[in-house]
Amino acid sequence: MNGSKQKWNDLNVEVYLKLVTMTHEHDQLLKQESLSREQVIRYGTRKQIQERMKIFLKELEEF
Repeated sequence: MNGSKQKWNDLNVEVYLKLVTMTHEHDQLLKQESLSREQVIRYGTRKQIQERMKIFLKELEEF
């Protein structure tokens, strides 16, 4: 039982870190004057990035 609790905690830490990382990446993208073609292909348009950022921030707030 204790091992599964530890695995659950480890997973939550990983999810939280991934969420923080993605939020930071999106923030950095939005600070750029323009996005490269590759960035648009990978992350979407500036508007899509902004919308996703709102979701990330809400999820972080609720974590």
